[in-house]
Amino acid sequence: MVRAFFNYGSLIELIQHFKEVPLGGRSIQGLGSPVSNALYSIPEKDYKTACVNFLLYEKDGEAYVCYIKRKEINGDPHSGQISLAGGQLEAQDSSLEDCALRELEEEIGVSRQDAQLIRQLTPLYVYVSNFLVYPYITTLDYTPNFELQVSEVHSVLEVPLSYLSNPQIFGKTDIKVRGSVLKNVPYYDLFGHVLWGATAMMTSEFLHMFNQQK
Repeated sequence: MVRAFFNYGSLIELIQHFKEVPLGGRSIQGLGSPVSNALYSIPEKDYKTACVNFLLYEKDGEAYVCYIKRKEINGDPHSGQISLAGGQLEAQDSSLEDCALRELEEEIGVSRQDAQLIRQLTPLYVYVSNFLVYPYITTLDYTPNFELQVSEVHSVLEVPLSYLSNPQIFGKTDIKVRGSVLKNVPYYDLFGHVLWGATAMMTSEFLHMFNQQK
């Protein structure tokens, strides 16, 4: 149990920790930024809104976080990338929280009635797709059986928190994107999958909060 939840005796205690610790903010997000952090400044208007989820749950006695690999889609700037389950705020959504839960259900089949939003993290503007993204820590009290939205999601990556928080998986590499190469991009190695960009920036804040002492 020590390995599974570190200084926390259960998933419930780990969730309580996330509720209580301060956010890392843009400076911590910037640790995962592939370019100048100034590009992520939120514009005054004319941007789209989205919500994503750090889905936290217990599996085999250990805390896990769910990532997804997006399907390869022509014209999508995030095509094929490692991401978090989520998507665009729509007219049917009564709130940001409603959007986060709806997208969780649509993309990976996790019932919105079963999922519980723990807290919102620092919003992040993604300039390449003109989205202001609101990340949430979301939890389930059981291990999910995923049902993928195959039109958008290629696969799920279930990542133990013990693996995700290992500093040895964080490094820098060159990334080929849209015909050019970004040099020395911060990334997380998720079992051979490269997690970079906006999702890496949000992950940096999530891990900063996990590693804080209360």
